Amino acid sequence: MFSGPRTEIEKVFAEHGEAPPDAFGEAIVRLQGSNGSLIWGMGRLLYERVSGTNADESTVKDFVDRRPPFRALISTMRLNY
Repeated sequence: MFSGPRTEIEKVFAEHGEAPPDAFGEAIVRLQGSNGSLIWGMGRLLYERVSGTNADESTVKDFVDRRPPFRALISTMRLNY
């Protein structure tokens, strides 16, 4: 799921003068340090992967509010890495 676009992702990091994270935990730390939009983006990516639909941030936030297991997953990604 995440390794396919590696080349394109590395280009984005290079354009911004930043090295890509070496591990998933490092990626989560970076997401936590942002304004929050990246963590919702991760939630959106997971949501869309399973639902097969495009979702905006409000849809993902609504899903997080209504589905405790998904909320736990997103919260764990925020807090434990």
